[in-house]
Amino acid sequence: MQKIISKLEILCLKIKNIKFEVSGDIDQISGIVAGDINGVANLGQIQGDLLNDIQKLTQVSADGKYHLKDLLDQLQLAITEETELNNLEKTEALDQVRKLAKAAQDPQEGKMKKLAQRATGTLQAISTSLSKGAKLLTAWKKVGPVILTFFKLL
Repeated sequence: MQKIISKLEILCLKIKNIKFEVSGDIDQISGIVAGDINGVANLGQIQGDLLNDIQKLTQVSADGKYHLKDLLDQLQLAITEETELNNLEKTEALDQVRKLAKAAQDPQEGKMKKLAQRATGTLQAISTSLSKGAKLLTAWKKVGPVILTFFKLL
């Protein structure tokens, strides 16, 4: 049993982001987990938190024509469907949308405006790094200017 654990520890040192747990007798090894499990768990948590934050914005108008909730919903959908982003990148992008939803609750307060400025900058950087046909880039080009105007960042 100890030799197997040592071999797994050596293997884990060679391969990044592998986590494992070994229990039981040598012929009953169980619980080996590999891959970026944390990224998947974080993605689901961020999506749930973001959904709750967006729901609070039902009456916030971005420009008299669009509701901010709808714009953030479009970004969330584009991010989750974006095939050019891995789970870690999706988690980061969704976290930025969540920050925008939080900032929209008091958009003129200094800290919230700075939060929105950083979040929009990060989303713009993420989206413009993608190919021309990427869903997130297309969505950002459509909703980004309206969001920037809402927070008076243009």
